[in-house]
Amino acid sequence: MIDRDLLKEIGNIGTGYASTALYQLLGKIVNITTPRVDVVDMENVLNILEKFELENKLVVKLYAGLKGDISGVVLVGFSKRCALLLTELLEKKGKTLNDVAEILINSYVEALRKFLKLTILVEDPKIIATSGDLLAKLLSDLMEEKMCVFVKNHFKIEGTNINGDFYIVIGLSKAKKVVKMAEEFY
Repeated sequence: MIDRDLLKEIGNIGTGYASTALYQLLGKIVNITTPRVDVVDMENVLNILEKFELENKLVVKLYAGLKGDISGVVLVGFSKRCALLLTELLEKKGKTLNDVAEILINSYVEALRKFLKLTILVEDPKIIATSGDLLAKLLSDLMEEKMCVFVKNHFKIEGTNINGDFYIVIGLSKAKKVVKMAEEFY
């Protein structure tokens, strides 16, 4: 159906760029897990994100929609506690969560652009604190397809109690095109 190993590798490259950018911002090593790649319908994506929200009570999410050769959304999720700890750390550097959203999301997407020679437009990153249906509405507005590729990484910032999840959700037909383009290039 779709080459999940290749999508994992693409996810590794994107999160590698993002973790390097976060390291440069914070001066702390960022450990990231190997991506989990699933082909699921939007309802399952919402269930996975809802589980994260239930486990963490209130969740702060940084997100941006993607258009062009890839349509979808990039999300970075933190528990309220981790978001507050990160905010304190950022304030010492004169930065905000908006800066983190922009840096993480754009560096991840830049890796995809370079590696796959894609045209990807990133909407301005936004921050939401949610514990309900707002995220479901947001995702259903951003996604053009019912079936999608869901890539998830967990990350932890060394020397802190800050961790979170990094997600990219791409429409299945666009993900298949990405895999085909990657196979042609490499």
